[in-house]
Amino acid sequence: MATANRSADRVRLLAKRSQRGYTTDPAQALRDEPEALSAVEQQALTDGVHRAHDELVRQEWVKASERINAALEHFERFAHPHGLRREVRAITRQLDTIDRRTRRSSAAGSPRT
Repeated sequence: MATANRSADRVRLLAKRSQRGYTTDPAQALRDEPEALSAVEQQALTDGVHRAHDELVRQEWVKASERINAALEHFERFAHPHGLRREVRAITRQLDTIDRRTRRSSAAGSPRT
């Protein structure tokens, strides 16, 4: 029923009772179900998906922030005489914060557990 495991992990089979998740006992496993990925392989796949998502978020932020910054620069020329310069700078600081966070997440691969 189970195939040879590709790693040092014990066999992981989907349990008949869903509350149990996985089991190493073939008698407690669903019949004819293939062996699950090892925990190490599953974590590697999960980490890869998270890294790809973080990079996508970063790319989309770069595009959005370019448009936002261009609009703010345009508006700032009109905001100065109306005393709104401080508010524009507050928005710019928030944009900088988002930029740092997306850069850090993308560079670190933001591991999740």
